[in-house]
Amino acid sequence: MRMKLSIDSIIAFVLFLIGFITYLFIIPSQIQVLGFLHQGLSPFVFPRVAVSGFLISSLVLFIRGIFYKKENEPIEITSKSLVVILWIIFYLLMITFIGYYFGTIIFLFLFMTYLDKGNYFKYIIVIAIFVFANYILFEKLLRIILPRGIFFE
Repeated sequence: MRMKLSIDSIIAFVLFLIGFITYLFIIPSQIQVLGFLHQGLSPFVFPRVAVSGFLISSLVLFIRGIFYKKENEPIEITSKSLVVILWIIFYLLMITFIGYYFGTIIFLFLFMTYLDKGNYFKYIIVIAIFVFANYILFEKLLRIILPRGIFFE
């Protein structure tokens, strides 16, 4: 007897794998623990709690996808969907080279114009507010330095 998985289950499984890899490999490789081991909470705590929530959510989605199947669930991957996936991969690579802020500005502007051919001035205002809010939140309030990029270090 063959079990057919719903699209929710497949996506949940992929998300679980991403979370698992992040928890075991990416978080330890990106966070340096110097003198925090015996001084209360370490820098690992928040990322691991966040990823644990991600893992639990993906497991719930996987189980829900197995037990609550939709009939005739169409799976359609359009060219627009593939372009969005390529844009996101391009954005992640852009952050590495030109940093979070410049990469986000370029990505959001190009992405917004691709999805909606609208008012460019409105896009610039939204992007400026978003990037400024991220700068204040991460750099000033949380004191988290976002990636500067290879070219700006």
